[in-house]
Parts: sequence; structure tokens; C-alpha cells
Amino acid sequence: MTNSMTSYATRGEICVKAFCLAFAIAFPLQKAVGADAPFALTRPALQISSTNATLNGAVAGNSGNGLAWFEVGTNASYGFQTPPVAMDGSLPIIFLNNQFGGVTPNVAFHYRVVASNSFGITYGADQVFAASRKVVPWGNDSHGQANVPANLTSASVIAASGGYSAALQSDGKLVVWGEDALGLLAPPSGLPTISDFRAGARHLVAVTTGGGVIAWGANGYGQTNVAVGLAGVVGVAAGANHSLALKSDGTLAAWGNNAGELAGAASNLTRVAAIAAGGDHSLALRIDGTVAAWGLNNSGETDVPANLSNVVAIAAGPFHSLALKADGTVIAWGSGQFGQTAVPPALANVVGIAAGAYHNVALKADGTVTGWGYNGSGQISPPSGLTRVVALAAGTDNSLGLVLELQPVALPQMVDGPIGSDLAISLSGNDPRNFPLLAKITSLPTVGTLYQYVSGSRGAAITSLNTVVIDSQSRVIFAPIGGGQGSPYDSFQFRVEEPLAGGLISDSAFVSINIGTGPRPVISQFANDQTGFTLGFNGVSTSNYSVLGSSTLSNWTVLGSATLVSNSFFQYKDTSSNAFRYYRIRTP
Repeated sequence: MTNSMTSYATRGEICVKAFCLAFAIAFPLQKAVGADAPFALTRPALQISSTNATLNGAVAGNSGNGLAWFEVGTNASYGFQTPPVAMDGSLPIIFLNNQFGGVTPNVAFHYRVVASNSFGITYGADQVFAASRKVVPWGNDSHGQANVPANLTSASVIAASGGYSAALQSDGKLVVWGEDALGLLAPPSGLPTISDFRAGARHLVAVTTGGGVIAWGANGYGQTNVAVGLAGVVGVAAGANHSLALKSDGTLAAWGNNAGELAGAASNLTRVAAIAAGGDHSLALRIDGTVAAWGLNNSGETDVPANLSNVVAIAAGPFHSLALKADGTVIAWGSGQFGQTAVPPALANVVGIAAGAYHNVALKADGTVTGWGYNGSGQISPPSGLTRVVALAAGTDNSLGLVLELQPVALPQMVDGPIGSDLAISLSGNDPRNFPLLAKITSLPTVGTLYQYVSGSRGAAITSLNTVVIDSQSRVIFAPIGGGQGSPYDSFQFRVEEPLAGGLISDSAFVSINIGTGPRPVISQFANDQTGFTLGFNGVSTSNYSVLGSSTLSNWTVLGSATLVSNSFFQYKDTSSNAFRYYRIRTP
């Protein structure tokens, strides 16, 4: 069983503070002035990490030289444009990619490819990607295919088949779970870093970051016999017993069941921008938005509807085919035995599709999922309340959704302290689900030393990574060496975690420390009344200050922490009944 996993979404808006996600539809595909205006197709983003993503697209100049670029932003108004690159109009198709380095957690980013020449300008359809993603399964779990590994984080591509499921992590490692009868759960030793993959009925095909192809699993029909020297590959597809590869010149390579017919059909196709494989048939999406189909046709699965155009994504089940059009509607053909070609009449605003054995799932522009066809295992019924979906996959009788997960965020900071004094630092973070957070040290300072904060003083030294900060307010103490100073003087990193089982983890944040760059605290105010003695002083607003008291000038006791009132002015109120006391201020 194969599927097409295209993570389309349209105009979206992310409220970073409130962590809200809202979508509105907008499909600006093939907005051209003249008949010779260029073509532009936005392809799914790949290699998505917490800071970077590879934007992908395909363009064609139609004999007119021009320029192509990507537009990207946190909604479909974009706001950022990558540098334009020359588009050679004599080439039948050009695959573009751009490394976008502005990715941040908990934010959905929208992008599209744009092509322009003297005949007009064309905008590819909008796509969405996110750094923080989790895999949500539904449907049959008889082989563990819905038992997503707990340590699977930040998936960028997902696939579902009969008895197994798979996901590609942002580090280029493939995670496979479920049935292991064919050794699919253990990718070949020495598997290179991969950028994309697809799942067949009993085999997997992957694209390496260098444009090569690797395949493993069942090989009764040669479906894993990748041709020696196959290179320049930008996409793959896997059917029941055959495989396809899309090359950077828009042509195809094919191998496996009925290899002669596969190879012949593939050799006649050009300007292909995307591919999909069903049971024993294949689909190709050309850069002009038309679809080609070949292979087994017992149920009409290769009978592409007449005049089908403006297609932006394709998917194939064993005996049926799907196409997503630029206006957000879905077209289906082939076997409808279980209703899989009976697209719901009211289905609209669709931005992504996946085809299972006898069912389909569609991703809508609001981040929700609609399914139709056979539902014997609940495969068309996603979990109640499922939203923020950015990609889909469908297997024999199960489905997967890739969901924007709102993970906690560790807050970076810069702190200042005086020469030769310990410095208390409060580590903080935000959690969109309002769970309490634990702080863990993920890199150590190189000059000074970190200590646990215990009753305002040094506790145990922190000497190993992933040490949990034990203070209830997530404070640590940094001790500089001797009279050293500098800006910056030192730094370390930490992350925050939800402490509950399976809780989410933030990316690491930097704490930069300046020593000797700010004034020492100077007492500038004091007042005494019936409620206590109030002490006021000026300091560095980013520092933490402790107030100590003594009646002898020799034995000092930490009374508490001063409060930042405004700008660099701090106050502390001593409400004890001590009639006579000296005070001093330190960090901490």
C-alpha cells in the first residue's frame, strides 16, 4: 500500500504568545498574464529542524528566461522573500530549494515558490511546515502500526502501509514501527542520512541527502533493486511491488513488477514535478498541473478524468487515484467498492491528501481532517478534537497525522554581575499547556562554575550535562573565577521540560553572563513604619539581588530577595521585629 504525503496548508496565522493557530483559505496557483507565463509548483518542505528547513519548489520558464524565488512567513501574507535566482527558459523544468534559517518552535511557517518572466508571474500554492511536530495515529493497530514510539520527535515526513508505519526525523534518521516480518523496522546498517522516503506494501524507498536512492524490504519483483548510478533524485514513490524515482531533469526511473512496461512508460514522461504509486499503477503530476497514469487498470485507476488540470498534489491507493486541485477540491477515480471515490460533496478548502487501501483522508485549510471510504477500523475517523495537522499518511486500514505540537520554550537571557561575587540566575520558560516545568543544564560554563541554589547559597556543583535544577524557582548560582571580568565573561545552556510522563521538551537556550560591566548596587532609599523597614537601591535590572542582615557585622543571614520595582530600582521590606539590624546587598 502506498500513499502520497503532501503537507499542504493555506493562509495561517500563529499567535506566538497565545499559541493559537487559525487558517483561512487562499489558493493563488498559476496566476499568469500570458499563455507563455511560467509554471510554479510548491513542493513540501524537508529536513525541518528547530532552526532550519529546506524549501522546495519546481518551476518552468516556458521558453522565457526569468527569475524564481520563495516567499515565506508566519501567514499567507509571507513578508520575507529569498534572493531571486535565474530561471533558464530553455529547460523543461527546474527544481529549486532554499535553506530557510528562521524556523522557531510553536510557529507554523507558510511559503510558496514564485516564477516570473516577461510573459507574466505565477505563484505556487501555499504550503505550511512547523518545527514542533508529533505523529498522531488512528485506525487498526493489530501489528503495532499505531503504537508511535515515545522517543519520536520532530518528524518531517510520515508514511503508513499495511502492518507498519514510518517517520523521518529532522536529523535524517528513519524510525519504523509495527510489523517486522520483513526486517523493515531495522534500516540497513550504514544507512546514509536521508531527506525523503515513501512506503510500499512491504518495502521502503528513500532519497539520500546527496540525491541517491536506497531501498530495502521485500524484493520478490526487484522492487528494491535500485539501478547502479541512479543520481540526481528529488523524489520517490513505492507501490505494492514496484518503485519510482523522480530525477532533477523532470524524468523518471522505474523498477520492480512489470519492469519493462514501467520503464517504457516512465521514459516517455517529461516535466514531471511529483509522483505517486498505487498497488500496480503509477501517477505523475506534470509542472503544468496535468496528470499522467499508467500500469494496471482493472478498476479504471489509470483513467484520468478528461480535462483534469490545475492539480497541485496526487495520491494513489491499490485500485484508485486522487488529485487535489488548486481550488481546494478533490477528484477521485478508479474502484469505488467501499466509497473511496465518492468524495464528500461538501468537501472544500482541502490542502493535502493521502490514499489508503480503501479509504482516503484529506487535510483541510483549518488544520482538521476529513476521511471517507471504508471505516472498518476507524481509519477515516481521526481522534476527536484533532487540529493543527500539517501532513497526512494513509495505509491499508490506518492513518497518520503530523501535528504542530506546542512544546515549551526555554527563554534565553543575558545577566550582569559584579567582580568576584556569586551570581544567582533564574532559569525560566513558557509552556503553552500551562504545565509546570523542570530546568536542565545542557551545556556547562567554560570559565566559572555552576552550583545548585540552596537557601540563597551554593549547593552541589553542577558538573554533568542534563543535571536537573533542584530549586523550586529554577535558580542556579554562577561563581566567576577570582577577579575575572568580561562582556561576555561566560555562558551556558539549559532547556525546560514538562515533568509528566511523555512530557514535551524545549530546545536549549543560552544564558550569557557579563561580569564587572555594571555598577555595584547603591542604597538610595530607606523608610521605617509600623509594617517594617523598607530598603531601596539601584542596581542592574537583569541581576538578582539578595538582602542580608546582621546585628554584629560578623554573622550575616540571608533575609530574602529584592524586587525590581522599575527600570534599575529595587526594593526589599524587612517585616521582622528586630529593632536593630545592619543590611548589605549581594548577588545573590
